[in-house]
Amino acid sequence: FNYYRTDAEQYIGHIQANGFVRVWNSDGTVCTVTQLVTTNTVTTVDTISGADASRTAGTYTIGVTNYTTDSTAGHGATFSIVVNGSGAATVTITNGGSNYAVDDTFTIADAQLGGGGGAALTFDVATVTSPATTNASTHGNYLTNTAAEDLQTLTVNDYTFVCNRNRTVVYNNTVSSTPPNEGIIELKVIAYGRNYTVDFHDSSGTDLFSATIDTSADSTQVINSDTILNDLVSDINAQSNFTATRIGNIVHVVNSAASFTMETSDVTLLSVFTDSVNNVERLPYQCHHGYVTKIVNSNSEEDDYYAIFEGRDGQDGAGVWQETVGWIRNNNGTFTGINTTLNPTTMPHVLICTNLNTFTVAAADGATPNADLAMSYSTRSVGDLGTNPNPSFVNAQINQMLLFRNRIAFLSGENVVMTTSGGLRPVNFFSTSALTSLATDPIDVSAASKEPALLWDGVEINSGLLLFAENQQYLMTTDSDLLTQETTKLNAISYYPYSRRCSPFSLGTTVAFIDNSGSNARMFEMSNISRDTEPTVIEQSKPISRLTPSTVVDISDSRESSLVLLSSANSDILFGYKYFQDGPERQLSSWFRWQLTGTVIYHCIMRDKYYTVVRYENQNRFLVMDLQDTMDTAFVTFDEEDYQVHLDNRVTIAHADITHDDATNTSTFTMPQDAGENELDASHRDIFAYVTTATGDNQGRYSQVTFDGNTGS
Repeated sequence: FNYYRTDAEQYIGHIQANGFVRVWNSDGTVCTVTQLVTTNTVTTVDTISGADASRTAGTYTIGVTNYTTDSTAGHGATFSIVVNGSGAATVTITNGGSNYAVDDTFTIADAQLGGGGGAALTFDVATVTSPATTNASTHGNYLTNTAAEDLQTLTVNDYTFVCNRNRTVVYNNTVSSTPPNEGIIELKVIAYGRNYTVDFHDSSGTDLFSATIDTSADSTQVINSDTILNDLVSDINAQSNFTATRIGNIVHVVNSAASFTMETSDVTLLSVFTDSVNNVERLPYQCHHGYVTKIVNSNSEEDDYYAIFEGRDGQDGAGVWQETVGWIRNNNGTFTGINTTLNPTTMPHVLICTNLNTFTVAAADGATPNADLAMSYSTRSVGDLGTNPNPSFVNAQINQMLLFRNRIAFLSGENVVMTTSGGLRPVNFFSTSALTSLATDPIDVSAASKEPALLWDGVEINSGLLLFAENQQYLMTTDSDLLTQETTKLNAISYYPYSRRCSPFSLGTTVAFIDNSGSNARMFEMSNISRDTEPTVIEQSKPISRLTPSTVVDISDSRESSLVLLSSANSDILFGYKYFQDGPERQLSSWFRWQLTGTVIYHCIMRDKYYTVVRYENQNRFLVMDLQDTMDTAFVTFDEEDYQVHLDNRVTIAHADITHDDATNTSTFTMPQDAGENELDASHRDIFAYVTTATGDNQGRYSQVTFDGNTGS
């Protein structure tokens, strides 16, 4: 994948099969990538066989430190093993892809133990210990052994999100609190001759007791708030498992054993509630710090919300009520907490650029690499499953990540799930208030169709977000100036096959996409895209319809250079499409074929430079080619005219390094690379050529290079 940060920072990244990430600056600098690991230690005792006089029989302790990407898989890691005892030595073995377990065996040869003629030692793994890990991350497990087409990237500022299409998103074990067995009694009016009574019931409605004070019983009694509240507190505290505490003009009641309900016969004198109230006006201005209740505004659940009392300085007494997250009330009267936190190890991970040529790979846990730079996903902080529902990707897979109108969009199944407006750090898929619908709320809409409507990719255009399923296209748009859950529309606009291996791309004012479903790949171009009319779709690859393979896997495009390059699996051939748009007219539309020096692994275009990773000489090579004419380009000057030399990856060979044989009229030179491990791959020698640039009779002469070993002529 590629990442353009600034003119000085343009990066190419590589996710290895073992889950680790490498990054290079476009100038070839190898970047520093910090990637957390889990450390496992295996301890083995008891020699099974091979003990002799030179190696004392008995117990050997072998410490194996395994630096892996998770706690269960070694991925062929190399272990350093120290044999303690007579003839002790340090040796290195490879476990072949899995951690050692009890009853496993392995053998260390005599040569590995320093020689001496002793027999090899075969050890039995008797005990396995895994110490507590520090700063451990499961990002390696998230990225490990995943097909290239199933790893998608999205760069937002200094953060590159990496999505694994095969991972199921789940919550972690963080759930909201359920209402404790508590209640509130608030004194509203002081009146002589009235009966202040609170009746207590268990969860099934059975009467428990009544706390009461009859102010008409004694004509000499002084009636004030102290009298009423203190008597109620005294009555409640006399009951088993009940504790009552006075806070100003309220009484906070707690049952240590079971839930309960309360009611009063005269609501003008007292207000009582436990886990819910029917009106926000019934909430007292003094209360127990941390008390949570549900406000049921009407018969509809859509306007319900939950409030927590935050006392001044965290103390009981005066304070304010704030929105908070709720719970699920079960049919039997019990409560269940709801999940609040997406598990970051199952969500897209992040490659964080912390400085020039410096990166950290981690799950978006909100802590790595530090509090200032860490990326995270927001938690559900208000509402419940009805007023603040789960994003559709929970318990499903994320197919792709997009950026649209200041929102990150996740494609999951047939759903488009967008963050809150501007909710990019942290990434927020939950509403910030259950009291009302806000224009900034997250968006979660579904594509409907008679055919499978699984969404795999998309591209932003002027009229909305163009989305691609494998056999049809959708346009996500709005009738309003604001993009909200209520105004968003998702309509099918065309029915063309699409290869999910290749992302759609913009050609400036149009969108192109690849279809690999037939025996040859096809490139379609879509224009006039709107919600009211069907778009115009043209197959631009028609002139080469019998030449392109059906295995196109990667696309690099440049609107500035009006160029599209298509690469295929296990091929060194690129198919290029060059176009030129002059207003509404396509003045140039042509195809060409370009053979590179090895199998194309990856390629992209950044700022008119073509970057490609090719595999030849049994190595991956990083090549850079300027697509524009520059002063760095080679020229042949003849009759005061400059003629440009078109040679990819050209290397100038000095005259002193060339040997000319007059008899055969042949010039020979050593190829400008190591003659050993980097000797030129014979399978690609047919595409090397040279041009004579020096002034003389041979100036401008072009010929292919022939080889004798590593000598070209």
